[in-house]
Amino acid sequence: RGGHVLSLYHPASCALFELSLATRDGGCPEKFCAELTFVAGAPLLLVLSESAFPHAVHVLVRDLSSGKEIRFSVRDDDIFAMLPRRERQVLARCAEELLTQGCIGDEAGYSVEPQPCGSLGDVREVAVPVLSLGFLGPARMVCRADFELRGQRFKAALSKAPGAAQFVLGLSAASAPLAGGPGGTHLVHLCDRGLARGGPPAAPGGGERGPLALYGEAHDVGGTNLFVLALLDDAPRALRVAVADPGSGRPALQLLVVDDRGGEAS
Repeated sequence: RGGHVLSLYHPASCALFELSLATRDGGCPEKFCAELTFVAGAPLLLVLSESAFPHAVHVLVRDLSSGKEIRFSVRDDDIFAMLPRRERQVLARCAEELLTQGCIGDEAGYSVEPQPCGSLGDVREVAVPVLSLGFLGPARMVCRADFELRGQRFKAALSKAPGAAQFVLGLSAASAPLAGGPGGTHLVHLCDRGLARGGPPAAPGGGERGPLALYGEAHDVGGTNLFVLALLDDAPRALRVAVADPGSGRPALQLLVVDDRGGEAS
């Protein structure tokens, strides 16, 4: 169990940007994270991903203005279970849907339901709770929710750190202990650098540009494999979270958390 960090340093401006990914944290560690950032005015796409078998960590850095890129892989002899090719394709499809339409599955079939932060109770498969709070506000518990997948009950909790768009998502089986580790709560740290300041404006006229980041993984929670995905969106500024069935891509839980300074939810 460990992690990898991709560091990008620009000597002329002394700008340092880091992208981190927890690795080797399950029997089938299949995951990715991608983030768009600006270094010295250049739009850069950074991607870190882990494939379970053969085990490797993959790196991609692409300059979106010129199309130039560097990519490489770091391999080792660790042995993990293989994620079936069909499930890998389902994970890629879910990530694409979250990125392009803001939710997984047929967006016309969902009921968008504005709710206050706090306990959401049982969340229906066709419901997308929408919560609003200031991303730069104080630390708080954003929400707690219960959901069901393949006949098993799960709990989810989302919390926010003070003064930044830093979130922690916790997932566990309904009967699991609260502690992390085998049989306990699986914790996913999202958007751990907060809002990006000083980059190019998000729109003509100047201003602050928010981050744009996508995360996805396959992880065993309480003996059931789940797909966990999250998108930190910039327009509107929002965090979109989804938990889906690896076999079908059917979402069991979707959440939309909107920055109350960042425009209307969509």
